[in-house]
Amino acid sequence: MRVRWKIFGFLSAFAMLSYVQRTSLGVAAENIMPELHLSQMQIGWLNAAFATCYALAQLPGGVLGQRYGARLTYTLVGIVGIVATIATPVAPAVLAGTALFIALLAAQGLLGASQGPVFPMVAAVSETWFPQRQWAITNGMISLFMNIGGAITPLLIVVLTAHWGWQGALLWIAVPAVLLTIAWYAYGRDTPQQHPDVTPAELAELDPQAQGEPHAMTWSRLRGICVDRDVLLLAFSYLCFNYCFYLLSTWSFLYLVQVRQFDGLESGFAGMLPWIGASMK
Repeated sequence: MRVRWKIFGFLSAFAMLSYVQRTSLGVAAENIMPELHLSQMQIGWLNAAFATCYALAQLPGGVLGQRYGARLTYTLVGIVGIVATIATPVAPAVLAGTALFIALLAAQGLLGASQGPVFPMVAAVSETWFPQRQWAITNGMISLFMNIGGAITPLLIVVLTAHWGWQGALLWIAVPAVLLTIAWYAYGRDTPQQHPDVTPAELAELDPQAQGEPHAMTWSRLRGICVDRDVLLLAFSYLCFNYCFYLLSTWSFLYLVQVRQFDGLESGFAGMLPWIGASMK
């Protein structure tokens, strides 16, 4: 197996776990609201804190990833994401009332900021590690794993909550993130040339133009990107698509539980359906 496909496995795992982390709050909200005396509006604010910080961290996350490389960037993504994931179930043990809600907002915002570099770096790592003919398949497959992460979360959180409560469920999902982060730091590298297991034959398959130093992001380049007509149209179309995507991914589980009266494993399996549909888009 080429080393690049092992790197692809790590990228897929980071994408999948990022969606497990971000989706878990919407699934656990059924139990969080009555126990912490939070309203559905407050759950909406928590989701908004994640989405806002996630959006704001995309560009700086990509720039930092370009400067410091994929190995350090994904390691930091993993560490900060773990801290944010653990903070949500731990905060109620030490805080209450307004202080608790502010802490939960901060934890969700931190989780969003930690995931900002994940997908910008996916494109950069694919370009560096894969020949051009495989860029589309790697990005497409990673998007599939992203949706798999969202699909397994409802059932996973329901099962874990039944055994350990919602706080235990959220703590358990931090475990694979810890293992993944450690494994990535030990095995991952910024470029194929830096990896001891990459053979000359694998290096020869890569595009030479993709192996040079990336162009630094300057204010003039950024300004040119922001006023480019095609970029603006693509961004607007993506905004429209993601409005629907985030609406369904954030609220569909609560809708199934509160309105359609699903419960137990039934709600977990039903909660998978929107994600299965999203993976076929």
